[in-house]
Amino acid sequence: MLRIAPILAVLVALAATPAAALNLSAGPVAGSLAQGFHTPDLLWPAAARSDALAGDDPGFTYRGGTGVVPGGAAELATRRREAAGGDADAANYLGYVYATGRGATRDYAEALKWYRAAAAQGHIEAQFNLALMHHAGIGVAQDFEQAETWYRRSADQGYVFAQYNLGLAHFLGRGAAQDDAAAAKWYRAAADQGHVEAQLNLGVLYFHGRGVEQDFVEAEKWYRLAAEQGDAGAQVNLGNLVYNGAPGVARNHAEAAQWYQAAADQGNASAQLNLGALYFRGHGLPQDFALALQWYRRAAAQGDALAQDNIGLMYERGLGVGQDFAEAATWYRAAADQGNHEAQFKLGFLYETGRGVAQDFAAAEKLYRASAERGNSSARYNLGNLLYKGAAGIAQDHAAAARWLELAAKQGHAKAQLNLGVLYDRGDGVPQDAAQAVRWYRQAAEQGYPTAQVNLGLSYAAGRGVAQDYVEAYKWFSLAAQAGDSPSAARYRDRAASFMTPGDIAKAQRLTQEWLAARRAR
Repeated sequence: MLRIAPILAVLVALAATPAAALNLSAGPVAGSLAQGFHTPDLLWPAAARSDALAGDDPGFTYRGGTGVVPGGAAELATRRREAAGGDADAANYLGYVYATGRGATRDYAEALKWYRAAAAQGHIEAQFNLALMHHAGIGVAQDFEQAETWYRRSADQGYVFAQYNLGLAHFLGRGAAQDDAAAAKWYRAAADQGHVEAQLNLGVLYFHGRGVEQDFVEAEKWYRLAAEQGDAGAQVNLGNLVYNGAPGVARNHAEAAQWYQAAADQGNASAQLNLGALYFRGHGLPQDFALALQWYRRAAAQGDALAQDNIGLMYERGLGVGQDFAEAATWYRAAADQGNHEAQFKLGFLYETGRGVAQDFAAAEKLYRASAERGNSSARYNLGNLLYKGAAGIAQDHAAAARWLELAAKQGHAKAQLNLGVLYDRGDGVPQDAAQAVRWYRQAAEQGYPTAQVNLGLSYAAGRGVAQDYVEAYKWFSLAAQAGDSPSAARYRDRAASFMTPGDIAKAQRLTQEWLAARRAR
């Protein structure tokens, strides 16, 4: 019978060092290239360049939204006579003058009177402006039903701003029933007339498959039309789409960089962040940490938490700047205060290790917990380890440690999977369960984690939690040995071999190579 050293003697010590500082997967570009879902927040028309209700003018239009009122008092008197005689365009003119205070003292009652007169005659711009008054509650009680009625009458006649507002009202469910298909219909009508926000939002619907069948080619088409008109949001979305690629859309990092640059030059923080990420990665552009930092700083100056986190990491690692943990902590704190879970996690690590800040385990625990509660797997792992060990101001709590490690393990965190397996092997904080230990060792081992591979091999060799199988034991010991991170792995493999036939050894070696080939193919 092969004598195997007790399993627990070779298991890794829990949390000898927090994993955070070496986790490049949580690095400076994490999340920065995610697809944006760009939609204006409120319903006012693009022509007025007003995306929010500001002051007394929500975006009334005159002659297609130019906002230009020719003439003065004489023309006002002339138009009043014409409107009184039934001229709808003159009535719309008077509505605009009184609604905006351009050419006369602002008087919403007069504006409403003349807009109603023109709208009743089918004047499409007056119908739109009347809808705005009802929607915003200007000069009249707010009434979304009336607003929708007048938007629809104007939209049905082809008025582009009414079509856009009606689409947005349906999309947001504000001013009309929430209906993505109706939103797509009206966005398309406006987009076909060249309305830039409608083109962008129609692209968004195609990208997400809302109200239309998901179609990345159509999304690209509409993003591109809006981007070519200079819309920064569309430029970012198009950049994201061609950066990542999608069915029917080729991946093109160089083109993505061009669109990010165009939007970044307009001051778009998301584009500045993503452009910095491309310089950091060297994707579509020559790798240049100095330029990455430059663009991150521009986004960070606008309060972008991801950019702040990225700058913190550059200082922590000394990438393009001198390593400076205190400066890293400053940037992480700025992002953490906005709820960025990556920054909370990294700042927690600095507090745990006393880098750039005075060592403070209570502060580390608080930050890890905030990040962990937002789903950060590495924070869950470090919090579990901290609770397992205990520290100044932190009581040991093995059961709580196991709960956090399990949450991280279920997210695929290999070190958490390994340590959770250790706890099940020991019955420490959880009921002792060798089969559960094997389950978690296996998940970490399949990710290529050498210590977990050793533990899984030992479980097979001892028949602990799994049927005894020296072939499987040999395979896992061999994989750990080839990784070079487990000095004991080769010794265990050779001990297992002494109890195997040549055929068993050959089989184990074949299985080892098959596993490696499959991993390389992934």
